[in-house]
Amino acid sequence: MSDRNLPIVIGKRIQAARSRLGWTQSDLARALGKHRQHLNPLELGKQLLRVDALIELADVLGVTTDYLLGRSPEEEREQPLRQHQRRRAKASADVG
Repeated sequence: MSDRNLPIVIGKRIQAARSRLGWTQSDLARALGKHRQHLNPLELGKQLLRVDALIELADVLGVTTDYLLGRSPEEEREQPLRQHQRRRAKASADVG
């Protein structure tokens, strides 16, 4: 896979993982605290994510970053949102 294809691969993987959950773009956007319009360019392969955003997206979708990057066919991990919620709770506890 060339670097030029990476945004397209990531976009297709985001869409596939989201669809398997039965989520719309609006559902995923809500889980991420973003607007739906933020996801459309990602799924179309027109925009790349920052590393921290890629990690958060993988956590919310319940997949690995390697899966989103096209480096692994493995998709399943924890239930979607569970690990993400634990990380956020831990971060809040560490700050407070």
